[in-house]
Amino acid sequence: MASKSKRARSATKRNLSKTLLYWASAVFLIKLAIIFRIEGVNSGSGNQVYFIDGAWLGADGENYLKGYFGLVRDGFFSGEEILYKWPAGYPLLIYFLSFLGESWVLTTLSIVQSAVFSYAAYFLANELLKTRLKNFAFLTLMIVICNPTLSLSSIVIGYESLVASGLLISLGLFTHSLSTSNNGKDTQYLIISSLILGYISMLQPRYLATGLLVPIIWFIYKKRDLLSAGITVLSLILMLCFQQL
Repeated sequence: MASKSKRARSATKRNLSKTLLYWASAVFLIKLAIIFRIEGVNSGSGNQVYFIDGAWLGADGENYLKGYFGLVRDGFFSGEEILYKWPAGYPLLIYFLSFLGESWVLTTLSIVQSAVFSYAAYFLANELLKTRLKNFAFLTLMIVICNPTLSLSSIVIGYESLVASGLLISLGLFTHSLSTSNNGKDTQYLIISSLILGYISMLQPRYLATGLLVPIIWFIYKKRDLLSAGITVLSLILMLCFQQL
């Protein structure tokens, strides 16, 4: 009887996980339909006029595009002034995505940001299924993916969606880390989380303080031995390295 009950709970959890995935995928497909219906417009002034297609121009979108075109024109050692005044993480992302095709780079950007956001929301909700908060997993997913401001920011030229996605994934990894007894996996998740938070701080340095708290909280919660201290220091160093790029 106990075995049957355990199998039933396992089957229920798998079904809930599939439901979460279906909803996250459905929202992503809706965004794809929106992306391919966005009409291209010219933006900018003077000698810097940009054709925006497949994405909406955010409040700081023009500055990111200036940085991107500076990278396209001069490479990594571009002298574009905006790259020294603004964090270069987001223009660099657009630059790398342009390798898939410069003509549709902004459409690619919207698709990538939307895919990452849907996965991040699903990942966090799926991790909640494995905890005592499993009854809130579906509600959490719906609040995240159905929030117009948060969800539609993935179609905007701006770092906000990627920051939100990174924080969701890091929170999911942290949740998993706290519930696992496998020290090897535990360390792996912390390192991955540190890399994500490090990249987020590269997009917007103000999030560095938030990122640095995660390894410290992990160290306090976990067994505070020499190995844990070493892993915590390594995680902090990884995040700080992104500030040097």
